[in-house]
Amino acid sequence: MRRPLVSVIIPNYNGERFLRESINSVLRQTYTPIEVIVVDDGSTDNSKEIITSYKKRIKSYFLPHRNANVARNFGFRKSSGEYVQFLDSDVVIFPEKIKVQVERFRSLPADYGVIYGGYSVVERESNRRVDVLKGYRGNIYKILLEKDVVGNPSHLISRTTFERVGGYDEEMESMQDWDLWLRISNVSKFEFIPFLSAVYFIEGSQTSSNLLKVINGRKKLLHKYYKELAKFPYILSFHLYRLGVLSILNNDYKSALMFFLKSIAKKPIQRISYLSLLFSLLSRSTLKKRILDRETFRLGKKVIYY
Repeated sequence: MRRPLVSVIIPNYNGERFLRESINSVLRQTYTPIEVIVVDDGSTDNSKEIITSYKKRIKSYFLPHRNANVARNFGFRKSSGEYVQFLDSDVVIFPEKIKVQVERFRSLPADYGVIYGGYSVVERESNRRVDVLKGYRGNIYKILLEKDVVGNPSHLISRTTFERVGGYDEEMESMQDWDLWLRISNVSKFEFIPFLSAVYFIEGSQTSSNLLKVINGRKKLLHKYYKELAKFPYILSFHLYRLGVLSILNNDYKSALMFFLKSIAKKPIQRISYLSLLFSLLSRSTLKKRILDRETFRLGKKVIYY
């Protein structure tokens, strides 16, 4: 039986430090055939030299700088695979990943459009690691309305499913994967395989500009799915609470107060919103410390915003 082609699309912007590791992890896959497509989004570092050094082993394209979603969609249009993975240039995948997922796809009914697995998050400086191995199967739309449970490094998508939802939203500056999974879950089922399939590396604490992108991405996500979220007051209240928390971390206490009040209005029994509101009125420094303690990802003192 003919093996289906898999396309791995790697968007890159100034990722010279880890780009080679990412590309090599795809070239080391035990599965064939695979096409590797690297789309550079106007990098100003030495990414081009790294990419061109692979010559005909990969397909490469160089675009003026816009954003990663434009690069992802461009790469998809240049791809031919029956299955597709989008791989960030700071992620590596384990050698068996694609083989395991293609084999599972071939055994599933046609209404399954995404397979994902577990992954590890590693802080490069300390080499501390957290494994994420929890997942959900079937129709997970309501679960996704509340939280993003699909690890970006670990997915494999059927081509027809990606085409059906129109690809990445190029206006989303963050939360674009979450948005994609939500749209896919409206038309397709998800399968989860509990194995470690990839490693996502972090380096240093995230900057305030990254935090602002996350806040703007959450606002867009909230606006985009507001009618659906309104059917589930607890979930809507939680999203508003999260925006309040992120606003505190961004030292925007006025917006935080507004989001906490809205969260309470949507779900008056949301106790955590009352507590956050109280602290925001009485002691900003205490609230921020409590939030940082709770929000810190369990890798030393690194904070991952979501």
